[in-house]
Amino acid sequence: MEQIVAYVNNFFEENSTNLLETVAILVVGVLLIKVLLAALKRILKKQNKIDPIIIPFIRSIIKVLLYLLLFITLAGKLGFSTTSLATILGAVGLALSLSLQSSLANIVNGILLMISKPFTRGSVVNIDGVDGVVDSIGLLYTKLKTLDKQVLIPNSDVATAKISDMSVMTQRRFEVKLILSYKEDIDHIREIVFDVINNDDGLSLIDPEPSVVISNLGNSGMEVSIRIWVVSENYLKFGEFIYEALKKRFDEEGVVIPGSILEVAVRER
Repeated sequence: MEQIVAYVNNFFEENSTNLLETVAILVVGVLLIKVLLAALKRILKKQNKIDPIIIPFIRSIIKVLLYLLLFITLAGKLGFSTTSLATILGAVGLALSLSLQSSLANIVNGILLMISKPFTRGSVVNIDGVDGVVDSIGLLYTKLKTLDKQVLIPNSDVATAKISDMSVMTQRRFEVKLILSYKEDIDHIREIVFDVINNDDGLSLIDPEPSVVISNLGNSGMEVSIRIWVVSENYLKFGEFIYEALKKRFDEEGVVIPGSILEVAVRER
């Protein structure tokens, strides 16, 4: 124990100047990296040819490289051989690549997504059944904003998923499917729905006309399909509106949305 303490004390005595210089390089280096990243972000945003969705990805890559360069500089200042350090980093990198294959696959697929550009920032997409607005492509995940939450999908899953980009269409059809009792009057239901969408603050379109039809007759009741056309950018907002508005009006009108119903007929002899 005494030998260890003596070694540490001797190290600090012999390298006190280097340590102070190393701390100074560390502080200046971190500040410089933050300034460079902020400047890079401003420059990239001014480039019209660069899709905004890839800016966070580019910043993340450059940030990792800058901090790696700073680490090598600090190690060299402390007397470590940069050649040996590069060898060690190579070995560590190989070990990490074997243990973090999925993460590396996400990074590679993130690069492929930016090259192929299946969507852009702000696009309304469906990725394997998840509807949302694309916010960004990160090192590991693609970020979507849905009606009520933020969804992170691994880039590897996005690269192999079935992607529907609804933003290329100016209009989209919103469909609501309900199971209603056979006792309900479909004309009354139609009146309620039309009254609700006529008071949606212009979220839905008049042309094409909305429709309310019976689409199936099941054991639990009749299936009613409500089909409304909206401008693509209003799709998610309309979804937030329509379900709550219909529920409130159905409650006011006494329309019941039943659960599973089993009717048993008893025959007397």
